[in-house]
Amino acid sequence: KEPSKNLMEPPTGRKRLRSKEEDDVSSP
Repeated sequence: KEPSKNLMEPPTGRKRLRSKEEDDVSSP
């Protein structure tokens, strides 16, 4: 099921971007 995780990596990266935006809001 490792290859499946790789396929889910791209979508997961999108979620990571959302977390970064939240961090930006928490920064200020």
